[in-house]
Amino acid sequence: IEDKLKRASTSDKTEQAMGVVVDISILALSDAFVGTFTSALSRVAFQLSYSQKGFVKPYVSLDIPWCWAGFHQIHVPWGTYGC
Repeated sequence: IEDKLKRASTSDKTEQAMGVVVDISILALSDAFVGTFTSALSRVAFQLSYSQKGFVKPYVSLDIPWCWAGFHQIHVPWGTYGC
């Protein structure tokens, strides 16, 4: 997404940004989540879903375990990841 916005013309940036907001909103409405928590977009959608639904929906992370952005280090097979 970030690369797409960098390449976009000035007139397209607003449209591209709104597309990201729509994507996050649609992801938040889902009944379950399968994705990657190393993605900021995925984490935002997951947290938005929690705030809208009031509970953590079923999920599977394809890379790291979920954390509530406590700014701590977690150990993953490929090293350490700042969560």
